[in-house]
Amino acid sequence: MKRINLLVIFIFFSSILLVYAQEYEKEEVMEPPQGMEILKVGNLNLMVPKGAQVRKKGSLIIVESTSEYVARKFLNVEERLAEIEAGQEDFRKEIMELKAALDEIQKTELAPKKNNK
Repeated sequence: MKRINLLVIFIFFSSILLVYAQEYEKEEVMEPPQGMEILKVGNLNLMVPKGAQVRKKGSLIIVESTSEYVARKFLNVEERLAEIEAGQEDFRKEIMELKAALDEIQKTELAPKKNNK
C-alpha cells in the first residue's frame, strides 16, 4: 500500500513538472522596436541597436557603449557623405561636358540654317 501511495505521488508530481516544463519551453517571440534587433549570444537573447557590436570574453558579454556606437555610426555617415560628394562632383563634370557638347551641336546645326536663308 505504501508503494502504491509513493507511486501515485511520484506520478502526480512528475506530471506537474512536465506541464511546467512545456510552458517554460514556450517562449513568446517579441518583435523588437524600430531600429533595434535581437541578437542571440549563447542562451541569451539581447536587444541591441541595429549594427551594435557584441563581444563575448569568457562568460562576460560586452555590448559596445552608446558613445562607441554613436561614434562608429557617425564615422560611417561621414565616409558615406564623402563618397556621395565625390560622386556629385563627377556628375557635375559630366553635365558640364554634356552642356559644352550640346552648345557645339547647336552652333553647328544652327549656323548652316542661317546661311541658307
